[in-house]
Amino acid sequence: MATLLGLTQTDNLASHASLSARRKVFYAFPNGSAPMTGLLSMADTDSTDKAEFGWYHKRDQDMRVVLGTGTGGHGPFSPTGQTTYHGDTTSTTSEDLVNGTVYRAQTGAALANKLRVNNIVLFKDIPTGTSTAVCDFQGQVTEIASNGNYFEFKLINNATVVAGADDGGRVGTQNINNNGARWGDDSSAQNTSDNRAAIIVGSANPEGGSSQSGVWNTPELTSNYTQIFKTPFSSTGTSLQEGMIWSDTGHYKDKAWEAMRTHAKEIELAAIFGIKTKTDITHDGLTTPQRTMNGVLNYLREWDNSKSATVNTDDNKRYLDINGTMNYVQFEDYMGRLFTVTNDKNFEKICFCGSGFLQVLNRIIDSKVDIRTTMLGDESFKFRVAEVTTMHGTVFFHTHPLFSQTSEFKNSALFVDINNLKIRPLNNRDTHIQENIQANDVDYRKDQYLSELGIENILPESHLFMGNVTAAA
Repeated sequence: MATLLGLTQTDNLASHASLSARRKVFYAFPNGSAPMTGLLSMADTDSTDKAEFGWYHKRDQDMRVVLGTGTGGHGPFSPTGQTTYHGDTTSTTSEDLVNGTVYRAQTGAALANKLRVNNIVLFKDIPTGTSTAVCDFQGQVTEIASNGNYFEFKLINNATVVAGADDGGRVGTQNINNNGARWGDDSSAQNTSDNRAAIIVGSANPEGGSSQSGVWNTPELTSNYTQIFKTPFSSTGTSLQEGMIWSDTGHYKDKAWEAMRTHAKEIELAAIFGIKTKTDITHDGLTTPQRTMNGVLNYLREWDNSKSATVNTDDNKRYLDINGTMNYVQFEDYMGRLFTVTNDKNFEKICFCGSGFLQVLNRIIDSKVDIRTTMLGDESFKFRVAEVTTMHGTVFFHTHPLFSQTSEFKNSALFVDINNLKIRPLNNRDTHIQENIQANDVDYRKDQYLSELGIENILPESHLFMGNVTAAA
């Protein structure tokens, strides 16, 4: 039997259903109101001994070194040893870089630290001429600034692309435009932004040469809080002995199940919409901290803020405020962005969405790709999804009841890489029922469900949110 998105084998699901209250509810209501945390209940539990817990992760570094701009917004190139624009490389609109000559390139803050001496870099889409033309050329890194703010390179470009030619004695040139009008200092039509890069395309070392210093990226630390959830329910001593119209056994079992489902919904919504906070609260003569955990959506907002991604067309943006129509080309672009980072070897992700979003998506796709409705699981457990396979990967769409029931999110969708999420309960504080917590001298019974847990989100950029997609364009 296939797994559910790489989680617990469905063959073993029934035997695991009672291992935690969260998993028990999900097994009983697989298409209920807490599908995301329900799926996460099927993963192995990794408890924590701290109310603020952290995790380390490493991102796969890209091979781009974003070029900076200098005084006046002019281009990044200057003669070796120089940071000003004069001599061979000026701020004019036409300068020839000479093969075999060493030049300096400014970068964003500390970005040159990605490089090693003898790396070969491809300068891509560098302005040339006074219109919108661009050129490509290559260089070999000869020096890297200790602060990582620039590097020097020897131009090795073959400007005439002569078959079989090598660099020995070549005297060709590459014309560039180093003027600010093409690098960001004004709003003219020729301004083509400042996100051009030198792309690492390998390294070339001499025979018998010594090794260079290595490059190592330290893991990043992220943290979250555990949040305390309580859902009480109670009955008088008399009512506990009375039968109900719908049941001779009384209402306790029904109250317990309803409280458990409410408890599960509160955890689900906090895991999606929560914001990390800590506040000291005075109660019952005590002052203690009250914590709320960060949810998936706020991790996406924080990611966007760290990348200064403010518009939907930015490839770094993960919280998309659509607020209107979407067409198939946009949908494909967003799917490509979604699968840029994945923790699933099968390139599968799940989308929790409102019913309105699913209807609009069906019109957007309009037979361009196959949609297959299926049930994941076995005979005793059926998790309903609509499967859409794109060129980038497979998405399982599951209608989230809490989205569909809320007008503000009926047309929205949250795409998650479920294997990059994990529920982290505090030791001995995972979801459980506390019985008979009433005072000793009262004639009623009071129980409550209690959980203290948070969510671990390893790579926020592996998820995506689309807000308020109202119609197909």
